[in-house]
Amino acid sequence: MQKRLFLWLCLFCLVPLFSAPGQNGNDFQQQVSRQGTAIRALSKAYGQLRRSDGEMADTLRRTTRRLDTLYRSLQSKQLQMEEQLRQNRLFAADVADSLVNNSLLKMREMERHIRLFVYVSFSIVILLFIALFFFLPRLLTRQKNMDEVAAEHLTQVTGWVDTLAQKKEKTEPAIAGTEAPEEDADSHVFFIKVADELHRMRLRIERMPPETKGVTALSNALQRLTDELRIRGYEIHNLTGMSYNDGMSALVRDFIPVDDMQKGERRILRTLRPQVKFHGRIISHGEIEVAMSAIDLAR
Repeated sequence: MQKRLFLWLCLFCLVPLFSAPGQNGNDFQQQVSRQGTAIRALSKAYGQLRRSDGEMADTLRRTTRRLDTLYRSLQSKQLQMEEQLRQNRLFAADVADSLVNNSLLKMREMERHIRLFVYVSFSIVILLFIALFFFLPRLLTRQKNMDEVAAEHLTQVTGWVDTLAQKKEKTEPAIAGTEAPEEDADSHVFFIKVADELHRMRLRIERMPPETKGVTALSNALQRLTDELRIRGYEIHNLTGMSYNDGMSALVRDFIPVDDMQKGERRILRTLRPQVKFHGRIISHGEIEVAMSAIDLAR
């Protein structure tokens, strides 16, 4: 393209040489000189143009190489981004699958627990119904028996009260404030028996449920009988919980080892028969069980 442009410029400069054939030689030389100057200027411009064209070509080549490098870098980064996106999609898919699987496992586990809870609850309800069906009659029978025992004891205590009323003249002093008359041992047998039964009934009442029919009436009757005996000079002593020593007159039926008792300590664990006194004099020593240290008992 540059060569073609240079040829056109040369032709343009030579046209005046052939357009004025009638001029003299000086004019012709001047024109040739001017044309030569123009041609040299054109040659110089052409050289500059070629140098500029070379520089532009070099710049273009460098720019092309740089663009090609950038293009390859962009392609590499694009491939890396696509690979990263693919890995991210795979990771997201794995996470989603894991979450779904965990949710399904938890739902199945919860469903299994709920099913087990329902089965256990249903089984407990069935067992309760069976227990009520089989044991409720027994409980009712036991309660009925306890009520009958309480009524029987109440009748027995009432009979003792009547008997005591009949013996009143024989047991109480004739004059208030005087000493009690001397009586033989046989005269106290009935009262000792009554004291033993009173003690046994009190122990039974302690084991009975408070809602047992007749328990309150029986307790009141026992208290009235105890007061009646006290009026006649008889005192009933429950020795349970008292410290025991060898000087006590109560009959020891058994020594029970207890681990948490201190060495040398002895305590009345249970009163089998109460101690009975008549006007302060012991007429029945009673029977007891004594708790003591296991170390002392081993000796």
